[in-house]
Amino acid sequence: MLIGYWRNWPSGPKKQREKLEAAGCERVYGESSPRMPEPLAELAEAVRTLRPGDEIVVVAPEVLGRTQAEILAAMTDIHRLTKGGAAIRDLSTGEAIRYHPDMHGPLDFVARGAAALGKRKMTAANEASRTKSGRKKALVGKRKAAAEKDWRDMSLTGPQVAEKYGLSVQALHNYFGARSKSSS
Repeated sequence: MLIGYWRNWPSGPKKQREKLEAAGCERVYGESSPRMPEPLAELAEAVRTLRPGDEIVVVAPEVLGRTQAEILAAMTDIHRLTKGGAAIRDLSTGEAIRYHPDMHGPLDFVARGAAALGKRKMTAANEASRTKSGRKKALVGKRKAAAEKDWRDMSLTGPQVAEKYGLSVQALHNYFGARSKSSS
């Protein structure tokens, strides 16, 4: 049996329900107002109705939870309650996946690594963009001229230039306008 689940998020409940019904879902559950502290009661009910061989169908993975931890918890519940017999179908890719208990270790490892890399990258860029007093360095004089030269250099991406000067891409755009090959 295909069991659909929707949650009130950017695409809206009506479009999600339509997609789930078009996918052949016999039952459809949904959260009309999932506030952060409240549990996803309809998701819990949808998971309780699953039997081995069933699929819970969602329009995208993020519908299953508000955080990575909630998505993994939903997957764990689906596996546990159906003894590994139910799958999750993602309508955005058409993929059906089954949870396996061994996946937590590798996923946690990758998440910790990505978080650490992102933190180090942000810290280095933040430190490079500040003066000794902690204020952001001003983009003036030679530094501004160098930033504009790099901004116009199409072999560099906007994010690369932004990181180099400790600014956002939007700030560089505000300083120098749109990037284009014809700009000089």
